[in-house]
Amino acid sequence: MKERNTLMAGAARMDITPAEELLPLPFVGPISFQFIADRIHVRALYIENLQENTLLVAFDMGEVPYPQETVEFINEISNIRNENIFLTATHTHETPFIGWPLMPADVETEAKYRKWYEQIKNAVREAVLEAISSKRAARLGYAEGKSYINVNRDELIDGKCEVGNNYERPSDKTLALVKLEDEEKNLIALVVNYACHAVLLNGCLVNDGIGISGDIPGRTSTSIEDQLGGVVLWTSGAAGDQNPRVTTNYGYDETGFRTISLGEAGYMILDGIVREHVRNILSVNQRIVCNVDSARIISLEKIVLVKAKGAKEEEAPSIPFTLKLLRIGELAIMGISAEVVTIVGENVRKVSDAEHTIMITHAQGCMGYVPDDWEYEHQSFVAGSSLIEKGCAEPVFIRGFEEMFGNQNG
Repeated sequence: MKERNTLMAGAARMDITPAEELLPLPFVGPISFQFIADRIHVRALYIENLQENTLLVAFDMGEVPYPQETVEFINEISNIRNENIFLTATHTHETPFIGWPLMPADVETEAKYRKWYEQIKNAVREAVLEAISSKRAARLGYAEGKSYINVNRDELIDGKCEVGNNYERPSDKTLALVKLEDEEKNLIALVVNYACHAVLLNGCLVNDGIGISGDIPGRTSTSIEDQLGGVVLWTSGAAGDQNPRVTTNYGYDETGFRTISLGEAGYMILDGIVREHVRNILSVNQRIVCNVDSARIISLEKIVLVKAKGAKEEEAPSIPFTLKLLRIGELAIMGISAEVVTIVGENVRKVSDAEHTIMITHAQGCMGYVPDDWEYEHQSFVAGSSLIEKGCAEPVFIRGFEEMFGNQNG
């Protein structure tokens, strides 16, 4: 007879690459997606005990597509409660950001996005239902290591903060792995958590266009799946100020739109960085002992409000962020619908009372950057792009998570 907290798990991966007839799709400025460089996927991990269940869904996309619609759709097909559904995106910049409220599309483009979204929904349905139907007795393990493929991107050049490489600013190299295997020690799923923007190919021009790609996360997941089997869900940590060591950059200057492209060499550089990252992951994976076969599962969700940039003192906070807490025994997964920078992520994670804690950003969508004070003071790209006032988000997140951890037994 199974104990009430006996773990069961299943996972699945499905293709969500846009159909060729939808191309070209807009990137930014005059640049568009004109070809498929890599297949992209949605991955689903289902975990239950006899009392509770949870579902983690990761998209090889810039953001979770139409997040509220997607949550409601998954609830409809699975009967899993909304608060038990944890969505995230790898934040690759090599796919269009569809259904993202901070980047609305024109009518013609939105029509294309909706056609693609129907394809994505079909893949989500298949992935979720297969993950649930393939559930079997599972054991969970956790381990950490290091990967040195990232760097703080707040570079000071002649006293001005620009996007580049700053090896003196904080940069979390922690590589955290959550592993689930079955009773025969076959891999069910590997959750990878690491702080790095998926922007190595960010606007990487080849013949005046760029390609659809999962960038570092997508290629990493596929490579490990090919070697180990199972499903690999790469998730972004507090990566708001973290880029790959080498990356393409695009943006605007006094002359208008510009891009510093790696060209075709970008794909060779991507292969090299991915091989390094994969080696790091496989090394940590070898040390994981999956010895947790019974655990409580707790899923909590909370909406918090943060003061908007430029708001008057008497005005109420107005920018909503979603906080997620998934607790599986002594593993806590904290989710935030934002691009949180390293220092803020470190401070918020301290709230956790679990033995092991990871933070997943771009959870349930994204409401933009959450900078640290240094970035506001140095007028970094992150601070300039943020919607919120300096110093307002971190204490709100800390209070929110303190309440959620306090309500674990409620």
